[in-house]
Amino acid sequence: RCGKEWKGNRCHISAKPLQPPTSSLLQNDIWIGLGIGFLLIKITAAALYFLSKKKVPGTKLEETTNGSFANPLYKNLSSSEKVK
Repeated sequence: RCGKEWKGNRCHISAKPLQPPTSSLLQNDIWIGLGIGFLLIKITAAALYFLSKKKVPGTKLEETTNGSFANPLYKNLSSSEKVK
């Protein structure tokens, strides 16, 4: 009924079995998978780095109570006498 290359009740199924993929195709798939995986790891690391930098709070102006520094030429901040 059907030709050599076809089978089925309407000759719609190919009689040739599907060929297994070649080894070079598998190697290409492996390299593509490794490349995509490496790229995703780098993107994730960069995103985590920027998120961790963003969460570190900066010093606010309200938190700084005393902006003066002690001067070693004076005994203390309340007196204005110089130390000799």
